[in-house]
Amino acid sequence: MKTWFIAGLGLVLSACAGSETRELAGPQALPPPPLEDALFAAPLPPGLHDDVFALSAPMRAYLATTVAEHMRNQGPRVGLFEAIRDDLVVRYEASFTRTAAEAFTARSGNCLSLVILTAAFAKQLDIPVRYQSVFDNDSWSRYKGIAFLSGHVNITLGQHAASIVRDSAPALTIDFLLPDGGQAALHTRAIDEATIVAMYMNNRAAETLAQGQIDAAYWWVREGIHTAPNFSAAYNTLGVIYRHRKQLALAERAFRYALWREPASELIVGNLAELLAQTGRPVEAEALRQGLTEMQRVAPYHYYDLGLAALSQSDYEGARLLFLEQLRRTPYDHELLFALGMTYLRLNDSALARKYVGLALENSTTQQSRGIYAAKLGHLKEVQRQN
Repeated sequence: MKTWFIAGLGLVLSACAGSETRELAGPQALPPPPLEDALFAAPLPPGLHDDVFALSAPMRAYLATTVAEHMRNQGPRVGLFEAIRDDLVVRYEASFTRTAAEAFTARSGNCLSLVILTAAFAKQLDIPVRYQSVFDNDSWSRYKGIAFLSGHVNITLGQHAASIVRDSAPALTIDFLLPDGGQAALHTRAIDEATIVAMYMNNRAAETLAQGQIDAAYWWVREGIHTAPNFSAAYNTLGVIYRHRKQLALAERAFRYALWREPASELIVGNLAELLAQTGRPVEAEALRQGLTEMQRVAPYHYYDLGLAALSQSDYEGARLLFLEQLRRTPYDHELLFALGMTYLRLNDSALARKYVGLALENSTTQQSRGIYAAKLGHLKEVQRQN
């Protein structure tokens, strides 16, 4: 199941940032680009405001018959998985992103579509779901002069409240790109449902743009931005759309904002560097590419892993420096921000501890993590009041 991130016409990619360590100024340090509705014609594309998880009448009938039978034999989660895998006969098909109902009717979809389909059934059955973005599984393709970078997502089914004993395992991860939907050692990050919906909107924007429908693409990505304002890829897509509309200043603002949120993105840097070269700033463009090359010399979470190791050894100053280095690459990773906050707490800097725990709360992607960070932040504020 793929999610699309688009590069501009004939673009390659890169990222910014100098070599110095810097403190994160916060998510609003660079203002988001404006949404200029007046530049794009109505009508709005059909399906824009549809519930992507909505069940059709045939889906409800399928739940009441085929899925119910599997659930009686295997329990809720395994039963649902086997019903989708064996009886629904869904095929992986990457060309078009579908809602749950569309994927059910077509019996096919890309990774994102099949995750949405599975989640729609699971939600109806009161099975908790967790969505994951999968790292190190990206691929490139081209269509009508536009380069597409495809990401990957999967889904984990949690414990049903009324689960029987044979379905009592803690979780079941379903990945439609792996053989039989099986599990493997994947590097994942939990994302919330709003981000999944924004990914769907972003995909529809990319797909309609590839068909030459610039206005429709804008309305799709606009909806995605409103749904999940922290989803960086949507701003990159917005920049590409502005560029196609010949609004180069707006495109630059969109790319720079996306890059502020994701400075190690080869895709976003490439789009911005190409735009800078197009507007007569080749030196700036090359500096961006060089900055990305420096970042890519190490694995994406290399410094984070080293920081955790230093933290486990009570080397708090070493952990702080490593986490700050990682912050240059992934400035809005909530787990990193929380780890940095806890490091400052160990270093007796309560002000910076509150700052980074607060940023972790702002950028958290699951309800569980938000609860943890909110509780810790409340505790830190209470300690401050008592002191």
